[in-house]
Amino acid sequence: MVVMVIISIVTGVTVLSFNTDNSPRELDREARRLFQVLRLLSDEAVLQNKEFGLEIYEDGYSFLQFEFDNNEWLEFDDLELFRAYLIPESMRLVLYSQDIPFELGQQSESASQSSPDFDEQDGLSENNQNQNDQSQTEQNNKKPSVWFLSSGEVTPFELEFSLQENNIDPYKISVNDLGQLILEDPYDE
Repeated sequence: MVVMVIISIVTGVTVLSFNTDNSPRELDREARRLFQVLRLLSDEAVLQNKEFGLEIYEDGYSFLQFEFDNNEWLEFDDLELFRAYLIPESMRLVLYSQDIPFELGQQSESASQSSPDFDEQDGLSENNQNQNDQSQTEQNNKKPSVWFLSSGEVTPFELEFSLQENNIDPYKISVNDLGQLILEDPYDE
């Protein structure tokens, strides 16, 4: 009987200590994935002599390519690797550009809260036409948060990957003084 009690206590402790939360592992995988994709994008910019950008959202990111003919940024999804990507809901991204934190999602909100068009002759232009034009303009006026230039230069930035409901240290992707991308793993010694 005593042996049964000891075995059940040991089994109970073992089950309780077994961590089924894969969030830290998933965070590691997502941070490393984006890091490798950004390194490839930087190389592609130099090899193809094109300008690329990273557009960051609250729940993911996408890649843009600058079209000189139209003077605009367009979605770059030539390869499956560069298609828009959604991160898991348990994760959070924060972009720091020139030491100013940029909470993801604010970029699109500010674009939608732009001031109304003003026609100098007639005052405010018609509202219906503005709304149709605004959605078309927003689609055509995409601007990346981070630029990858054909010269090999990259906009200085730091991107933090963290879990929303966990206090573990974030993974950080940044650019050093030489323009090289760096992944800071909080568990790497």
